Amino acid sequence: MEFYELGAGIWGSVFAVPTDIVDRYLKFAGAASLKVLLWLLRNNSQKSNISAQDIASALHMNTVDVKDAMEFWYEMGVVKKTMSNPEKTVPETISPKPIQQPLSADTLATAQSNTSQTNIETPIEKAETVNNSNNTSSSSNKSVTKVMPTTAEIANRKNIDKNFSDLLDEAEKMLARPLTHSDSSVLLLMHDYDGLPYEVIKMILFFASEQKKMKMRYIETLGHDWGTEEIYTIEQAEEKITNILNSYKEWKRIAPFFGLNANGEVSDIQAGYADCWVKQWGYSDDMLRVAYETCINSKGIFHLKYLHGILRKWHSEGIMTEKDLADRLKKFEDTPKSANKKVKNTKPSNHTDDSTSSASYDISFLDGIGLLD
Repeated sequence: MEFYELGAGIWGSVFAVPTDIVDRYLKFAGAASLKVLLWLLRNNSQKSNISAQDIASALHMNTVDVKDAMEFWYEMGVVKKTMSNPEKTVPETISPKPIQQPLSADTLATAQSNTSQTNIETPIEKAETVNNSNNTSSSSNKSVTKVMPTTAEIANRKNIDKNFSDLLDEAEKMLARPLTHSDSSVLLLMHDYDGLPYEVIKMILFFASEQKKMKMRYIETLGHDWGTEEIYTIEQAEEKITNILNSYKEWKRIAPFFGLNANGEVSDIQAGYADCWVKQWGYSDDMLRVAYETCINSKGIFHLKYLHGILRKWHSEGIMTEKDLADRLKKFEDTPKSANKKVKNTKPSNHTDDSTSSASYDISFLDGIGLLD
């Protein structure tokens, strides 16, 4: 077993840390919050006009993270804010506000079942309250606005909601870093605003980790999308993940048709297009190749959005095979009105009636009859 003790050499210079910081707030504070507070306590009496930029520069931190950390201590009542003042703008320590102690399971159950008592208001409930007060005449037109929770609300929620606290612990492990206030807010809003159960949010985190896409912006987007699709159960989440992975595989399969590396990382946009073209619209490999060739002939380069536009136009016109496309071309050739269209060339080049051929179609003609988006 290893034991730890402080080296005697560090006692040459010391500064005070309030006991309340350790006794009451240490279990709520993140690593960034503690780091910032220690620096502030060390320098508060020696510097004036300390800004978030000063702290960020000294600690090699992001200014936004510093502000989040200071906001936590402000909400806890450990520091107070002062506006720009030529004499002193340093946040000063004040007497800490009392913090709500953890509730027992029996106390929490009683509070939740008794509507006459004060309930904890989630961010989404706060938004509904605001909107209801602004529009009490028409509840059917009520809109809900996402309201970011404060640092105190996050800390209080962790205190009384073990499931939320466990979620934050899981997220820290997967991100391999302490969560910022913004990170915690995103996870809370995925539950309170997007309506996702905590277990489903954990599945999103596991999926993002497996895909090596542990950016909080990506996780937030998945949460919003899943909430919109009402993916509220483990079974639905498993099916969704399976569909996404299949879309990734589908893109890797068709990527060589477009001269792309099949072993590269697949973006959600690419996977979405693959799912749309193959699974939803039912296009064959041959038609994907024809659409790619049409795109190259028209643009000179591969353009994913333009290729999608071509297939979308063909799908809306009921053109699913090369024969459909050839029949459409022949129809316009045989129609007298086609002679009045401003088309440079009225015949497809290198085209045969074989539906499996890799035909090259005249771009100006396709554009002239409205088959390019």
